[in-house]
Amino acid sequence: MTTYYIADPHLGHTNIIKYCHRPFNNVEHMNRDLIANWNSVVTDDDSVYLLGDITLSGWQRFVYYMNQLNGNIRIIPGNQDRRWLKRWKNYPFDMPGHVEVLDSIVATKEVIMCHYPLLTWSRSHYGVINLHGHSHGVIGNVTRSGLEADGGYRVDVGVDCWNYYPVTMDQIKRRISDG
Repeated sequence: MTTYYIADPHLGHTNIIKYCHRPFNNVEHMNRDLIANWNSVVTDDDSVYLLGDITLSGWQRFVYYMNQLNGNIRIIPGNQDRRWLKRWKNYPFDMPGHVEVLDSIVATKEVIMCHYPLLTWSRSHYGVINLHGHSHGVIGNVTRSGLEADGGYRVDVGVDCWNYYPVTMDQIKRRISDG
C-alpha cells in the first residue's frame, strides 16, 4: 500500500485550462488524462489524500468523477468544492476534520495538510512539511516546482506542479532535497 497526495484537479472546469496554461485541448481531454494519470499509479489498495478543488460541478458530476478514481480517497475540501460538499455524507469517501469549514487541517507526524498554503505551522522547524493545493504552483517566490522554504517546507501537491499525477512522500522529499 502506498499513500499519494494530490490537489486541484478541477475536473470539468473548462477555464482552468486557460487560467493555469494546462496542456489540454479541451475539458474532456483534461478530464480523461487526469483520471488516466491517477489510475496509472494509484491502485485500489492505495490511499490518496485529495486536498481540494476536485470539481466546481454539483453532486452528480462529483460522484461521476470520483467513481472513476482508484484508491481509498480521503478528501480535504477546497474553496471550489462548495457545490457538492453539502451532500458528501451520502458517499463513501472519508473526509477528516471539520468539513463544514473549508479550511480543514489534517496533521500526521511528518505532514500538515490543508487546501491552502500556510505561512507558518506547528513543528515546521522540526521538518513537518505543509502539503497544500490552491496556488497552482505560484506562491511567493515559487513557480511550478511548488516548493518553498520559510523555516519549513511548504509543498504544493496540485496537479499543475507534478505533471498532472498524484505524488508520494518519497517524490516530495526528493524534490525538497533537490531544492
